[in-house]
Amino acid sequence: MIFKYDINWTYQLSPKLSDYLNKYKVNKQGEYLTPPERLERGKTTTTDLIDKQKHEAEYKELIKEWALEVYDKWNAHHSIVDEIAKGFLDRK
Repeated sequence: MIFKYDINWTYQLSPKLSDYLNKYKVNKQGEYLTPPERLERGKTTTTDLIDKQKHEAEYKELIKEWALEVYDKWNAHHSIVDEIAKGFLDRK
């Protein structure tokens, strides 16, 4: 959502998204996002992020690369996530 819709995410939006997801799931209880296989989830891990002590700008770029990689690996569910994102943004 942050990248696709160019959202400036703040901590205040997190509980709002959680509330929206709770309401969304009431009518979608059978919907489940099957995660990619363990070794197909991308090459960068959160441990890599922790282990690499970098300057702030480099660290932000590394986090962005990791996030885009994760997003790409979950591509089978992009239509569901997009539906959720659009619904959330319409109500935010």
